[in-house]
Amino acid sequence: MKTKKGAKIGILGFTAPYILTYPLMGWDIHLMQTEVPKALKRMKDAKCDAIILLSHLGVSMDRLLAKQYPEIDVIIGAHTHHLFVKGEMDNGVLLAAAGKYGHYVGTIDLQLDDHNKIVKKSAYTTATADLKEKKKDSEWIKAQIDRGNEILDDKKIAKLPFDLSTDFEDKHSFINEALQATQEYADADAAVLSSGLFLKDLSKGVITARNLHEAMPHAIHVMQTTLTGANVWRLVMEMEKNRSYLRRHLQKGMGFRGKIFGELVYRGITVDEKRNVYINGQELEFDKPYKLALLDHYLFVPFFPTIEIVGENKILYPKFIRNVIADYLSKKYPI
Repeated sequence: MKTKKGAKIGILGFTAPYILTYPLMGWDIHLMQTEVPKALKRMKDAKCDAIILLSHLGVSMDRLLAKQYPEIDVIIGAHTHHLFVKGEMDNGVLLAAAGKYGHYVGTIDLQLDDHNKIVKKSAYTTATADLKEKKKDSEWIKAQIDRGNEILDDKKIAKLPFDLSTDFEDKHSFINEALQATQEYADADAAVLSSGLFLKDLSKGVITARNLHEAMPHAIHVMQTTLTGANVWRLVMEMEKNRSYLRRHLQKGMGFRGKIFGELVYRGITVDEKRNVYINGQELEFDKPYKLALLDHYLFVPFFPTIEIVGENKILYPKFIRNVIADYLSKKYPI
């Protein structure tokens, strides 16, 4: 891009390499160590007067890049949700970051001389709570929310004969329907879900995409995990060991948009007092492979290492879990 006075600004963008999920969307992953030098060479060949890097790599990587590539003028950082109130100068590279959730707005000033050379650069942030609200801001925001709700309300999903409760012990619990939906979708022998995923009841009658989105706003996918019986036993023991802790654990991130992790609920799995594990009433065969319907969220959180260490994991993109449940409910309870 060019400024009004003809200065040429080169803009680069790099993000963290999510090796488990990017390939599922058909994206190739290239190492930053090889791509950054190539990109900087293109900027130099294009005779850019300033180079700005948009980074979703995290603050530690931003600082490393500043040390290794002082020819970068500004790094605008993200991913780790860090805040540099007045920027940070590192090896002559200006690091800028405005925190998370829109709590701050960042400003970067670059001063160039008559030869389009940077002579001064600075950054600062302003708390959005301190900004004056324009007269029509609230109206515009409300209009966007209302329009989004209208679009979701127009998508009728199913007609429920009874309420689906967030109480996992209820006769008509939301989680039991979801367990069956995910198990069928993953073509699995058994399924596991956590009650904290379910934020609202679904009321009797016609439900819409909005109802499901409000009840399950998570960016989480169903995952088919194949384990030998011996490793299923170990995974179930990990779940039982962590059960009381997770019941009230305040969970954040990894696609989760609720508050607590909640109770682990099984479908097709039982455990007796001697710690024997049964799949659909049959005692585990330790050498036999079993398919479990889990969530990619359980792969990313640190509580169930068996999934990552020995699981043959297939994340079922592109549908979120609420879309899987929507498809299931639409067939079971058609309008």
